[in-house]
Amino acid sequence: RPVLLAPEHDVWRVVLDEGRFKHLDIARLEGGTIEKDLARRDFTMNAMALAVSTDPSPRPPPRGGGGTLIDPFGGQKDLKAGLIRMVSAKAFTDDGLRLLRAFRFASELGLKIEPATLKAIGAKRKSIAGSAGERVQYELLRLLEGGDSTACVREMEACGLLTALMPELSRLRRCARVYYGEAGVMGHSLQVLSRLEELLGKLPEVYPDLEPQLSAHLAGRDTPAASYAALLKLTALIHDIAKPATA
Repeated sequence: RPVLLAPEHDVWRVVLDEGRFKHLDIARLEGGTIEKDLARRDFTMNAMALAVSTDPSPRPPPRGGGGTLIDPFGGQKDLKAGLIRMVSAKAFTDDGLRLLRAFRFASELGLKIEPATLKAIGAKRKSIAGSAGERVQYELLRLLEGGDSTACVREMEACGLLTALMPELSRLRRCARVYYGEAGVMGHSLQVLSRLEELLGKLPEVYPDLEPQLSAHLAGRDTPAASYAALLKLTALIHDIAKPATA
């Protein structure tokens, strides 16, 4: 049964009950050709397409899906190298949420953001303010689901995206430097996140008797976007957010 997702762009979704795909999203080409359509995508790994066969014969498709891979921006090469690369800097102008999506993909898939893309994210960081709150929440919590999300959060801080996302954190950099060192409370908060993530990876070793219960609880979720483990990481990151105002 089809569901209309975006009337303004004529995008439909068909939910599937079996097979390797949960659903199919169906949309018209934007730009007139598949190459121009792919040029509108965010990252090269998402700017690939598989040509659909129009052969009416009932023969099953070849193993792997068949069809011709259309890859005008080298997405397959970047994927093999473990790199997230923007299709163009315009991608971030078209949709500021893509700034955060780059880090979510990095955390979720264990990829690295290539230097030019990271530099462009820093330059466009203020664009994140125009993104809908629920979309930002979804991407941030998905990022924190990753086993090494601290590395991504540190990169977000280094390029300025973290404080563009949560301006309240910017004052942490200048707070309690005498106590925490040059990075102030910001450095301390990132260290707390890092140590929590390390602890979550060693639950059987640290809490051998309680690990089954702890793991079961932390895997629980009230929303599809976030487990309790991800929410706990978010708590670690912002646990001192009020310190500058009260120090």
